[in-house]
Amino acid sequence: MKLSQNILFNVILLANCVLSSSVETTKPYLFHGLDSNSTKQVVEVKRHLQHFSVDNPYNPNSTRIRNDVQWRDNNGDLLNVGRGGKITKIDGIYYWVGNKPAGKWSAGGDIYLYKSTHLGSNSWQLVRKVFDFDDGQTAANCEIHVNNMYGTTIIHCKTQKMFISYNGIHGDFEKSWYPDPSDLSNDWNWGSNAVYVEGNNMYFAVSRCKKATGDCKDTRMAYIYKLNDAWTGFDETMSVVTEWNWPDR
Repeated sequence: MKLSQNILFNVILLANCVLSSSVETTKPYLFHGLDSNSTKQVVEVKRHLQHFSVDNPYNPNSTRIRNDVQWRDNNGDLLNVGRGGKITKIDGIYYWVGNKPAGKWSAGGDIYLYKSTHLGSNSWQLVRKVFDFDDGQTAANCEIHVNNMYGTTIIHCKTQKMFISYNGIHGDFEKSWYPDPSDLSNDWNWGSNAVYVEGNNMYFAVSRCKKATGDCKDTRMAYIYKLNDAWTGFDETMSVVTEWNWPDR
């Protein structure tokens, strides 16, 4: 276990505490600076690392958040919730969309979906593996939204990935990406993007630029597109809600 994972667990702890003020936490273990000539410090670090292997059995009713153990699901497997995975509360249940750890743009960011009713470190249950990427593909910063009116469930990832289930959160997800709704030519790329929901309407915000010119500095634009009522594509009557120049970004 690398020392940087202690930082990761503390970030997860903070995110969970924001969602629930009733959780119980334990005192975090601190890692001291390493000195290659100091056996005492090396032993101290090894002693702290042992806490990551402490048994933390699954308990669906747990409200306790711990940052001194490995977080595992109901099957005893490590949670794959890295790469900016987000937690969303849907009908009283928390859903966490995460990715298998991988380099920023390297393959391996397979998508996993977990659920919990109490947010405890050991209360997460694996819903399913949403998608298994081939070599050279990846995803990150994913979130889930449910369209109760049409029964569609959307998982959107910042890396220009969209997954749709037509039979609920526990159903099968298929990879999808919507055709460009604008009249821009193909040399306008899709940059950082996000979705947000107001009522039953879903909107897609994205940064775009004419990358074929070699420099996005002067051509950067921001767009907000509206999806159709079922969230299965862009709205054909009013796809572009608004747009504005966004230079020097």
